[in-house]
This record gives sequence, structure tokens and C-alpha cells, in this order.
Amino acid sequence: ETMRLQTHDDRLKTFLEGQRLELPEAATPVASYLGARFVPHGNGTSQLWISGQGPRKADNTMITRKAGQHMGVDEAKIAGMYCALNSVAQIKEALGGSLDRVIMVINVIALTNSTDNFGKQPLVTNGYSDTLVEIFGSEAGQHTRTALGTNALPGADVNASGDEMRPI
Repeated sequence: ETMRLQTHDDRLKTFLEGQRLELPEAATPVASYLGARFVPHGNGTSQLWISGQGPRKADNTMITRKAGQHMGVDEAKIAGMYCALNSVAQIKEALGGSLDRVIMVINVIALTNSTDNFGKQPLVTNGYSDTLVEIFGSEAGQHTRTALGTNALPGADVNASGDEMRPI
């Protein structure tokens, strides 16, 4: 009997079942921008750019507390995970419902709503990064990233964008 390789869609299902979560629906942009932009290059390659995604749960509630004031690193990492799941929802929608065309995640920029003296934004961003690695595997899911702190975000405590996903 041949062993079937696990797909990105399989890993997403396993991740969601293990966390007892549902994938949020891709958020509809609230202004003049796109949630995702698919860019074909004409040589059989393409890129998918994702707008910043906040920590919105499947029931549409947002995690809105400030790291270093209202929540610690572990709670903020969970918010980062929700940002990743919202990015994944955008990817699935942009690619017609499947993640299996994604070859690699290239770069992530993450912003953490935090107090002035909170310096653990990279640890918070691990919630986002680790989720992508769980879903896309280490080869496709590991990425470069920037983890920054900010004093305010629009209704969220963490915001992350997968700047570049490379689907085929």
C-alpha cells in the first residue's frame, strides 16, 4: 500500500481539529483595498500578496487587548495564531478553496499592539509563524519576517500580513 503525502489542506484540517477551532471566513475589506492580490508572472509562476489580518475568531469576535498591559506573551501568541488563520482564509479564497498550490511562504510583517516597555514582539509573532509552519510544513511554511510593536492597531492586538505567498 502506498502512503499518501499529507497536503496543506490535510495539515490545516488536522491543525483545526487539534485546536478545536474553525477557520474564519476570509474577511471582506472595509475600504478601497483587496484582502489578497494574485499576481501571475506568465512563466508558470505567480505570487499571492495578503493584506494585514487581525486576530478575528470564526465567530467574528476580535482579540483587542494590549500586550504588556492587558495580556502576556502566551495570550498574545494565541492572537498571532488567529491572524495566521485569517491569512490562511484569504489564501484559500484567492486560490479557489485549496491551499495545495502554495509552494512557499516568503515574508511576514507582524505588528503587535503593545505598551512602550514591552519588548517581546518576536515571541508574539511566533504564534503566527508557528501556525504557518504547522499548516504548510517546515519547507513551505518557514519564512522571513519582521516583528514590530506599535501603540495602537484598529480594533486588534496583533496584525500580520503574509507579504508574499508563492502559489503555482
